[in-house]
Amino acid sequence: MTGDGQLRAFIERVLRLKDEQDALAADIREVYAEAARRGISKTTLGMMVRDERQARQGWQVYFAIFPGACLLKIGISRNVERRLETLSYIRGEKAALLGSFPSTFPMEGWYHAQFGAFRLHGEYFALNDITRQMAREIIERETCEAEAA
Repeated sequence: MTGDGQLRAFIERVLRLKDEQDALAADIREVYAEAARRGISKTTLGMMVRDERQARQGWQVYFAIFPGACLLKIGISRNVERRLETLSYIRGEKAALLGSFPSTFPMEGWYHAQFGAFRLHGEYFALNDITRQMAREIIERETCEAEAA
């Protein structure tokens, strides 16, 4: 197959997949419309689908500390161990994991808000006795709920 022929074959494959993608999007819109006709809020359904999808993808909220810098990091990742290795490299200090549990992006934001008075920058918060205890309580509660589910 010539270079032009290969390129054309790739274009055709992508176009077929785009057609399938359009068809799936139309099917999804129809499911939302059917739910709305039955009195289910499209917004609520959308949020529930998003949360379930994130849970199935294995997202974890984590609480990590950098003792030397007195920092607490609250983040979300599908691979917490790899994320902590990256953060340790970037910060030049080994991160210690306080705990992690299955969660979603909106909940990560909610945890940030709970620690708002201690925010230093971005997702980093002052590490002190209060924030350490707050983090431990959240981790314990969420871990118990995840095990019970």
